[in-house]
Amino acid sequence: MEQQQSGVIVNTSSAAGIQGQPYLGGYAASKQGVIGLTKTAAMEYGPKGIRVNAICPGGVRTNMTKGLASSPEENGPLRRLADPTEIANVIAFLISQEASYVNGAVVTIDGGLTS
Repeated sequence: MEQQQSGVIVNTSSAAGIQGQPYLGGYAASKQGVIGLTKTAAMEYGPKGIRVNAICPGGVRTNMTKGLASSPEENGPLRRLADPTEIANVIAFLISQEASYVNGAVVTIDGGLTS
């Protein structure tokens, strides 16, 4: 990326990177670290034509989350888990030319959970 003076990196943090999560201290700390790393890399690599952003998904409907029981209220104001394509669509935007001025951003995709 440095050689070609262009590129886009999208790091994956979590809603836990923005707000605390009981009993998930290590997970929350690592996801908060991803945000710090993203912002630092955006400042370091932006002048080299490389944009670095992070996404912070909330709960996502996957095979891994299928068996987890939660009330609709625990999923935020939209009261549902995200479909994986909803996360992918935001990533597609961030790597597109339409987002060419987005650098160092932390984009929540959590249905308002961290509002």
